[in-house]
Amino acid sequence: MKKFKARMTMLALSLAAVTALGGCKVVPPEESKPATGTTDGSSSASNTKPGESGQTQSTDPKTTTAVPVTMPAKGAYSFSATDTSLFIHCDGTVESLETDSKFDKAYYNIDEFKNDMITPIINRYTATTDSKTSVKLAQCDLKDTTLSLKFSYESAEDYLAFNKSFNEYFENWQVFAIGKVSDIGDYNIDIAGAFVDTDGNAISSTKIKEMCKDYYICAVNFGGKLPDGVSGQFFFEGNVYYVSSGLKIEDKNSVKLYESEDVQYVIFY
Repeated sequence: MKKFKARMTMLALSLAAVTALGGCKVVPPEESKPATGTTDGSSSASNTKPGESGQTQSTDPKTTTAVPVTMPAKGAYSFSATDTSLFIHCDGTVESLETDSKFDKAYYNIDEFKNDMITPIINRYTATTDSKTSVKLAQCDLKDTTLSLKFSYESAEDYLAFNKSFNEYFENWQVFAIGKVSDIGDYNIDIAGAFVDTDGNAISSTKIKEMCKDYYICAVNFGGKLPDGVSGQFFFEGNVYYVSSGLKIEDKNSVKLYESEDVQYVIFY
């Protein structure tokens, strides 16, 4: 039991450093896009970005208006990961999964680990908040030699504060916020710098703020440091439309972030 607890203690202390980032498999939605109603009672699919509608748009930033996009149905992209990863929901909630495949001893007891170590850590944190469900352990199992821990968080703030409570690596994180583009100022964050769309075309932060007010934004600042061997990959419930220049869009709902002193942004819907 002592060997098990010693091993698990090291895991718990390193939990947050690897929970946020890494590989993930996302279950895609059906090929048909969610439909929006038309004036004649029929339906049509829409998955457009600003500037891609059939209507003529002025190039004058003062008259640029947002073009509606269709949000995938809630849960269309589900968190179905097999490796350490972070999943961002449009409503600001967060899910994370950590896996470790080094548990190859017969004396490991997953129930003791959950009850004696993980649950007390969660309880200590939730006792400092107004919600007893601000952090929840959604999965804790040991199959063969692989330990899997899945957490759910009511907000990005809970994710960051919880992990800072027991892992010093997260002290490097300066920003982690999820919200509407129009509301990002509520987090004392401004949208700045250059952006690109999914085709690599440049777009200014000014136009992002004007054209994408109803889109969602994830803003992250790692403080210039990522753990060794960590990829910096984030996954999103909605489609990714714009990212800070320099970020790599892996597919329609995943982005690879990198070590930087600057705030990195992902615009999704």
